[in-house]
Amino acid sequence: MRWLAPLPTLHSQMLTPAGDINVHHTYMRTGIVDVGTYTVDIALDDDGEFVDSESGSVEGGVYTAQERISAMLERDYREKMPYKIIEQVLRTGIFTASGKPIDYSDEVEEALSPLRSATVNLMSEKWQRGTTVDVIYLSGGGAELVYEQVIDAYPQTKLVPDAQMANARGYLYYANFASREG
Repeated sequence: MRWLAPLPTLHSQMLTPAGDINVHHTYMRTGIVDVGTYTVDIALDDDGEFVDSESGSVEGGVYTAQERISAMLERDYREKMPYKIIEQVLRTGIFTASGKPIDYSDEVEEALSPLRSATVNLMSEKWQRGTTVDVIYLSGGGAELVYEQVIDAYPQTKLVPDAQMANARGYLYYANFASREG
């Protein structure tokens, strides 16, 4: 099941670094949205139970925007740009050509449109308006890129701090929890 992928994000919020239960996480129905490089994955936890029918995955993560930006820059400058440059343009909307900053913010917004649509559409397909979801944790390397559109549609959304590391933290916190339970 591919859409189990975002569950460690939940552990990063439900548990403390030491593996204790986080007393501040009091939500019953928790949604998790993980905007990754190649997929957008969502999962729903209902008081500790994974809800398969309200979880899912779609292809088309951040790489789709990166590919569009790469193609635009290659078209405009007739050379293939390094990944680091493409990522910088994606995050800042600025491309530095021959030492001069060039505004690519409109093109970046256009490149991000399919990712944003795919994310909100998957959430809508699985959770409709999200009325029964108490909180939605937004994580993954693309979380900040879709945050505004997601929170507009789902105001109970929380951007997980250091979102690209949420799953790694969740695995660590869960390992600490499991070692204490053993």
